[in-house]
Amino acid sequence: MFRRLSQDEADGLMQAMTLRHFAPGQLIVGPETQPELVCILRSGIVRLFHREPDSRETTIERLLAGHLFGVTGYLTTDAGGLLAQAETEVDLCLVEGERFLDIVSKWPPALLELAAGLGVRVRAGDELLGRMTATGSRARLAAVLYRLARDSSETQLGGGMRLRAVPRHSELAAEIGATRETVTRMLARLEQDGYIRRFGRQIVVPDTDRLADDFDLSSV
Repeated sequence: MFRRLSQDEADGLMQAMTLRHFAPGQLIVGPETQPELVCILRSGIVRLFHREPDSRETTIERLLAGHLFGVTGYLTTDAGGLLAQAETEVDLCLVEGERFLDIVSKWPPALLELAAGLGVRVRAGDELLGRMTATGSRARLAAVLYRLARDSSETQLGGGMRLRAVPRHSELAAEIGATRETVTRMLARLEQDGYIRRFGRQIVVPDTDRLADDFDLSSV
């Protein structure tokens, strides 16, 4: 999107930005964030999440360097919106939303690309939240384990896929909108039913096809 800006427009945007550092766990965009900010992630990992009225949190997406976030308040009518938190040490370029849109709006194709990209993210978040209300916690946990087995795993001697990075129970709880105690119980049940094997903190999914079929995860 930024390649579409002229040199003058890019220079104006750069001059409007400030660089900020956030420590792991620090909230970047919260319910009271004012003014509306546009954040461009230079380094680190940012978690976008939705917070329920009962304070439960549901992770929607994790962003890496190069992603842009924080302008959905201008483009949606969702009063709750998404919150953003630093998962690692994070460096951001920040600019007020009105200033950002004023610059980008001078190049209509760039503005359309921005709206389209954010629209996809908002729709994906809405679909995820919709699935979470339609399925149980156990199925949501199975979906997370299946995604990790598919995207971040290595073949285990004796068969199955061993997850390379196993999240803590508290992180899994935040991912699926449940409590840590519920996650602990459900992992034990999934192991009992043969969907996973555990060796200390290591988790092996012996049959990803069975996991996908039994929990209808073909679209995950």
